[in-house]
Parts: sequence; C-alpha cells; structure tokens
Amino acid sequence: MSVAYESFLELEDSLHPHLVTRVLTSLSSSSFASESLPSGCTWDLVFRLPPSVFADQYQLQDTLGAHYSVYVHGFQNLELPLEHVPPQDTFVVLRPRQQAVAGASDTPNDHDDTTTTTTTTIIDLPLHLRYQKPDHQLKHRAIQVPRPQWLSVCPEDDEKMRFPPLAASLARINHETSHDAGATLKLRVPVGDLNDQPLVRAGTTAAILLVTLWILWALVRAIRKHQRIEAKGKRRKSE
Repeated sequence: MSVAYESFLELEDSLHPHLVTRVLTSLSSSSFASESLPSGCTWDLVFRLPPSVFADQYQLQDTLGAHYSVYVHGFQNLELPLEHVPPQDTFVVLRPRQQAVAGASDTPNDHDDTTTTTTTTIIDLPLHLRYQKPDHQLKHRAIQVPRPQWLSVCPEDDEKMRFPPLAASLARINHETSHDAGATLKLRVPVGDLNDQPLVRAGTTAAILLVTLWILWALVRAIRKHQRIEAKGKRRKSE
C-alpha cells in the first residue's frame, strides 16, 4: 500500500485557524508519488506546533476521536498569553482507528491499467493562537508552523506501536521533522498596539469606577428600602 498526504491552512489570518490534511492511500504502489506502508502496519500523523499555537485536546477528542486515537504532548494551559508560556513545541499525534478507513471515500484511479482503489481521508485539525505581547509597531506577527509528518508504525516496532508514543518516539519525531521554509505553513496573528495602552487603561478605569458607583448606589437604595419597610412595621405594631 502507498500513502501520500498534503496539508494546507484555512482561516490562516484568524485566531482560530484550521490545519487541513488530505491523506491518500492506494493499494497500488505506483499510483502516485508517496510513502510506502507495509502490510499489517498503521501510521501516525504528527503535528508539531510552536508555542504561539495550541490545540485543545478535549476539542480534538470531540471532533476526531471517533476515527483517530489522539495524543497531545506539551504545555496544556490554554489561557496564558505567549510571554508566559514555556518555549517548547507541542506535539499532536493522530493514529487511525479501524472505523476511520470505513468512513473514507473511495475514488477510482485513472492512471493505471488495472482498477485501483484510492482512499481519500480529510483530517481537519482546529488550532488556536495565543495572544501575543503588544508592540509599538507590529500589527501582525508571522508564525511558521511545520507541515505534519507521516510515520509508518509496524507491529515489530514495539515501542512505536504503543499509544500514546513514548519519549523515545517523540525524540525521533523531533529529530526527523524539518524546519525548512518549504516544510512550513504560515499563520498571521494580530498584535496589540502599545500606543493604545493609555486609552485602554483610561477606559478600563472609568468602567471600574462606574460599576463600583452603581453597586454602591444599589446597596444604599436597598438599605433605605429595608429601613422604610421596618419603620412601617413598627408603626403598625404601635397602633
């Protein structure tokens, strides 16, 4: 069996882009330029995310868990901005379950004399971008995301067959993943403008003061209302 894959970004200028990978598998090794997958083996698709990008493992379980085993290795705090995040990459590993093949679409291959079934599987990985440190000049910051890496996993590779991958498997992934310009996809994330900081602070302070005054006014009004009710009750008792 042969396997080929290609990846591209959708909504790459937003804070919630999608990394879409199209995986093509064929029973014929000559169908297209591809990786070879020996019989009885499966495969892992490994996504390497820089610190500016993260994937929500619970969202991945909801959207992809029916068809793939999902493993996220790396920093998992989803709320912190970039300047408070460790400078390590995060890895997302997907391994197809048996029903993933049954759910794929089959299309005939017209480039061979014999009838060959080519299976196309679309993997849509939702991503999220961390808030960047504000800057005086930058309006957007470019982020390079490595293209996902396809790895064959065979029964004789006991360590790699175990899921989630062990540390040695992740070290192999880390070593084999390329950071060449052609092996990366580009995202653009908005950057806060430091020139707007005084206006933001003034607006925030004004909002806090207004809310505080409203709470105090509501509290005084409630106390006075309670006092009037008590005074009426005392007058009725005295009568």
